[in-house]
Amino acid sequence: MAGLVPTSGDFANAAAIATMLAECTIDLFQNNINVVKTTPAASLEVATFTGYAQQAVATVGPPIVDPVLGGVSLILPSNVFAAGSPYTVGNTIYGWMLKNAGGALIAAGNFPAPINVGGLGQAVPLTVTLNFQD
Repeated sequence: MAGLVPTSGDFANAAAIATMLAECTIDLFQNNINVVKTTPAASLEVATFTGYAQQAVATVGPPIVDPVLGGVSLILPSNVFAAGSPYTVGNTIYGWMLKNAGGALIAAGNFPAPINVGGLGQAVPLTVTLNFQD
């Protein structure tokens, strides 16, 4: 595997980003849209299934040299978005979005396949890795 040796600046930049990410929130979106760099936050429809709740990031681990992706990565805490009880509303979930405290879209992604949340006990587990390459 080819390696990439990050500079101390890479770590400093990632650490600064981690501080900002601690004030962000994560949501799931329910519309079938392919996310690209220019996707506006307003075009992503937040999930509404029974029990759905937006989740705060709060703590981000330290930047790491990523042995799989290369470069430097920040790994956000894992989240589980679970249907609640009594179950009444279902969604098909197409992806996730990360917004800052002002509501600006920081990052978003599509799942490889849509996930149906259609009953009690169904959930979307999510771990986000933000990877920075030279």
